[in-house]
Amino acid sequence: MPPRAKPEEPFEYLDRIIRRHSKGSVGGLAFIPDVAKSFGPGWEFMLRKGAEEGRFELRPESGLSRLSKDEMRLCIPGPSRTLLSWVRTRR
Repeated sequence: MPPRAKPEEPFEYLDRIIRRHSKGSVGGLAFIPDVAKSFGPGWEFMLRKGAEEGRFELRPESGLSRLSKDEMRLCIPGPSRTLLSWVRTRR
């Protein structure tokens, strides 16, 4: 039997998801609600922890009120009532 593949580290998996969702975007930004849906449970903790460790950069929504209510629920609350709706990897 071939050896089993080493399980992927969660930050590597999240990094791959962010890169997939940022393909073709200006500045390599990925929309957090799309990333959240792809990653599943624990996405907010992983994004916050990754940002604290310098792995990811979280960016606020532009303020043009384009988000649906469902998208707003999948954004990360930021300072001064902002919503963090964009992320990019720092690798």
